[in-house]
Amino acid sequence: MTQTILGTHPPRQRIVRSLLRGPSPRRPRITPYGMVSAAVLAVLLPICVKVPWRADLGQHAATIERLRVDLLHPGSTLIDLPVSSPYYSPYTVAAALAARLADTTALGILPLCALVNTVLLLTGVCAFVRTLSTSPWAPALALPTLLLLWGPVLRMWAGNISLLNLALDICFPSIFVVGLTFHIWALTARAVGRSVSHASPLARRGYAVLGLLTAVALLSHAITGAGMVLGMVALVAGRLRALDRRTVLCLVLSCATALVAVLVWPYYNVLRLVGADQLDYFHNALYRGAPYWYGLALIGLPSLLLRLRRDRLDPLVLLFVLAAAGVAYGWCTGQYTWGRLISTALVPLQLALVIDLVEARSRVHRALLGAVTVVGLTAGAWAQAGVLLHIVPERHLPTAFTQRVERRDAWPGYEWAVRHMRPGDVVMAAAERPIRMLPAYGVYTVAPIWQDPLVPETERRNRWSATRAFFDPDTAPADRERALRRYHADWVLVDQAVEPTPQGPGYERVASRGAEILLRRAGA
Repeated sequence: MTQTILGTHPPRQRIVRSLLRGPSPRRPRITPYGMVSAAVLAVLLPICVKVPWRADLGQHAATIERLRVDLLHPGSTLIDLPVSSPYYSPYTVAAALAARLADTTALGILPLCALVNTVLLLTGVCAFVRTLSTSPWAPALALPTLLLLWGPVLRMWAGNISLLNLALDICFPSIFVVGLTFHIWALTARAVGRSVSHASPLARRGYAVLGLLTAVALLSHAITGAGMVLGMVALVAGRLRALDRRTVLCLVLSCATALVAVLVWPYYNVLRLVGADQLDYFHNALYRGAPYWYGLALIGLPSLLLRLRRDRLDPLVLLFVLAAAGVAYGWCTGQYTWGRLISTALVPLQLALVIDLVEARSRVHRALLGAVTVVGLTAGAWAQAGVLLHIVPERHLPTAFTQRVERRDAWPGYEWAVRHMRPGDVVMAAAERPIRMLPAYGVYTVAPIWQDPLVPETERRNRWSATRAFFDPDTAPADRERALRRYHADWVLVDQAVEPTPQGPGYERVASRGAEILLRRAGA
């Protein structure tokens, strides 16, 4: 009789039993970042499913819709004009192709765009932070810090990744570029040997991919892409003398690949955007009240100064200096569009705070820093608590809460009006909301709500002058008719709360919603 020792079976019996039993299932490992990202995904997923109508959504949806209808010659995004636009980017082209494959409209493909951007952002933050710290808690703390540590009063702007801002522009090209930026920074850190993780260095093919991704980011959202380039410079600068010849040549290959891809992009000449100042007046608002909008991130400044003390060429320090210099340049020259680099300048402050916290050796230092971080995140969470209004029905929330949080309510759509129109029809409208929203459905407006660097400024002014004259009560009916014929407008959308309704036998009332009325020009 075979005797077992300590209750174990002989080797042959153990082998037979293991074969009969099969491989033991491994339990999935739950990481700190997995738990935090799952919580963030739970907040953003309902928003991705039903993207709220707000802000610049109409512009980006209109861009996708133009490309979906005509991929080669889409024309202007907002007005009936045969010119291209810098909004025709790799991101919007990919979204238009996806809409074609799915046989849906631009508005129908936006939830998929939002989901892609969310995944890209969540994975990108983890990838980059892991190049800065080996602590598993660094990415887990970095994500809420990047989303919440902005200001006690929130400023909504495309490209900002505050949680409440993501609730409104999660499907925008700027958020796509932000998520891509973190991945590009992670690849750059590996390429120059700045990654503290054990990731393998880039192969030669990886450098070409890095160049292509850089071009995609620059073409998809130029100013956010500029912040990405500053981060790449910061990562390379401190290691430049230590790089071998092969790595330098590969980096040159990446730069050349990016440059060629940008210059051969067929939809517009990127060099025409250099020096464009049409949006500078609009971005001036970024500099007003900056401490209120971004002040909470300043609690990371002492941690950033500690990194400066240890290494004058620390990549986070260099990124902060370069981004701050770009912001200052915009202020001094009046080119206020550079103020959008403020969001790039916040990233090193936020990440320096997190890394200092997880790698603090002194218990007192960690406790003090942890308390400050908790206070900052709590203040940031309260400032952005209005995001709950996008995922929880208002009736289920306390009245005191809904009255005190900052609201960003979604706008109602214009399906009631566009169901009577055909793609490519032109609408005469003066109120802000219909001009912002109607192009997303495939129709044009006479006057564009947004400025486009490739649309002549005189054309934009003439269209607005014609629109204001049309709704002027003193304008003669014949002049109104000439304005409609000049811009091929067969429809008039009137908001009676803003402008008077044109009178006369030349208009037929087709539909209405509240104070808004849709009129058809006689004979159209």
